[in-house]
Amino acid sequence: MDTTQDSVLSSIIFEHACKQEFKGVLRNMLEDKALVSKVLKNSSNIEQNSQKKSKIQPIFMLISLLRKLHAFENFSKISKNSSNVDVLPVIIELLETVYGQYSFISLKKFFTLTSELKLLDLLNLIVDNSESSMVVQKLNQHFPRWTATYRANLEKDFVIENTKVLDKIEESHTQCRRLILKLAADKSYKTKYMTEQYSNDMNRLMQESKSYILEVITALESQTGCSVLEKMLNGDGMENFDSNDLGVQLLLDYVQPDITDDALLRFLDDFDPILNSQPATALSSCLLPIDTMSEVSDDENCEDSDQSESDYENSQDARDHVKSFADALPSVTLNKTPGVQMDLDERS
Repeated sequence: MDTTQDSVLSSIIFEHACKQEFKGVLRNMLEDKALVSKVLKNSSNIEQNSQKKSKIQPIFMLISLLRKLHAFENFSKISKNSSNVDVLPVIIELLETVYGQYSFISLKKFFTLTSELKLLDLLNLIVDNSESSMVVQKLNQHFPRWTATYRANLEKDFVIENTKVLDKIEESHTQCRRLILKLAADKSYKTKYMTEQYSNDMNRLMQESKSYILEVITALESQTGCSVLEKMLNGDGMENFDSNDLGVQLLLDYVQPDITDDALLRFLDDFDPILNSQPATALSSCLLPIDTMSEVSDDENCEDSDQSESDYENSQDARDHVKSFADALPSVTLNKTPGVQMDLDERS
């Protein structure tokens, strides 16, 4: 399977797993560090050159990750967990991407929430004593130096017509940036902050951002429909899918409408080359059902070793079959701090 086909297949499966909350599939697929870029590449609000594209909705992925973040009882625990996918930057990127399409909460709440998550992500690096170069790189990603060009892009991307709103955002943005720079550069200041402010900031951040996260989830759930996989299996809108796409054909052939988490996980295990650890099966095994048919008459009963797809899916043979196939938010009422990666298995 080439890179493009793998990207489409992974995106469609991951979208469905997010919608159905298939924890096994999600854990498996998040082992792929490139998964997020694949999903965004095949998302419905990213322009594609080809008119025939099975585009997924990043909204399902965003809801799934926000639920995991909301489930943490203490955001400070996020920094003590590891994951192959850096979750907070992904959530931030998805929030910014989807907001341009749905505007699911007020602009004030949106910038408050995203700024809080950005600070949470940056504070993780500070707490872990990361190299200054890493801190600066992420700082420039989350809170780049405010310039006329950056302001113009922000105004355009989020359709901000009120200049006073932009002024407030700029003030908060600049103070967030300077706080992180101060913590990274001044060890004595960092020690004092960790002793006097860190716990209070984390508690305040958790309470407010959780409230916003829940509001976002509720708003987004009203905008969801069927996943691409559900549409494919129901035969809806098949004209939007490339009939020559290998990934599409694999899904249509092997995946059933009521597929479970375990069954979809076995599908991934069978067809994901990364997970392949099983010996190849001879072509003759594919002809075995015909070989066991009686040659006497088509009308006579014959012993048949054929199994239904559901039997195959649940049988031990299926499991062994060919495995050839992862206080710095001033103004705008922003008040918050920072965080980090999180493990999908973690439930605090």
